[in-house]
Amino acid sequence: DEDCVEIADMELCIPIRKKIADSSVSCKLLPAVNAVCTTHVGNYETLYLAYKALFHYVNVHKLSVLSPSREFYLKGPGMIFRGNPDKYITKIILPFEDK
Repeated sequence: DEDCVEIADMELCIPIRKKIADSSVSCKLLPAVNAVCTTHVGNYETLYLAYKALFHYVNVHKLSVLSPSREFYLKGPGMIFRGNPDKYITKIILPFEDK
């Protein structure tokens, strides 16, 4: 987002079947977590609505959210063609502390 001026620590992750033995690649195993999640269908500009719904649920149920959150882009723009943004599919996962 060109208008975003926030500085953030982010990592790009992709699921793999086995560890990649290459010094230019860092492989990590994400731990299993208890989480609330939702699937957002639509333009990335409306992802905030999915986050809003998740945080509403978290607040109502008094859950303690852990970081990092996770986003899985199941369907999005291709390398050449943008596709239909209304059909993008993103899974959002918010880990929470198990009490």
